[in-house]
Amino acid sequence: MNRLSKNLRYDIKAGFGRNLPNYLIEAVVLVFLTGMILSEMKELYPHQVPSCFDVISRFFMGVDSDQIEIPFQWLTIHTYIILGIARYPRQDYDESSYNIWIRTKSRAIWGLSKVIWCLLHVALSYVVGLIVVIATVMLSGGDYSMRITNLYELNYD
Repeated sequence: MNRLSKNLRYDIKAGFGRNLPNYLIEAVVLVFLTGMILSEMKELYPHQVPSCFDVISRFFMGVDSDQIEIPFQWLTIHTYIILGIARYPRQDYDESSYNIWIRTKSRAIWGLSKVIWCLLHVALSYVVGLIVVIATVMLSGGDYSMRITNLYELNYD
């Protein structure tokens, strides 16, 4: 367990450090996408103030059509997450994997630490996205709440 914790500490420090520009780009893109969603909501529903939940649910909303259509916002968010996941383990493999394998005497520890790092990376990406969306909604005059409004006039009966 000691070797795994040392590897994991290294991965957290190196992986998040190398992906810092990726997180910043993700934040800027999310501000732009949130602005697009807010302007669309204000145009479609001028008398209602969208809540944070309304904006977040818009990112993951499906498409109601007979054709296959991938939501642009969803694809954009997950592209940045996948780029971060693909980039760091590959760089680490190319640069220092053999040294770590020799030092720890196990490829499994190296691989397990990368899997744990990937899970932490995805969680951090979603937390950064949530914070950016909430801040953008608050700065634009939206409602800071996670309540479900009837903005889309859905029938819950």
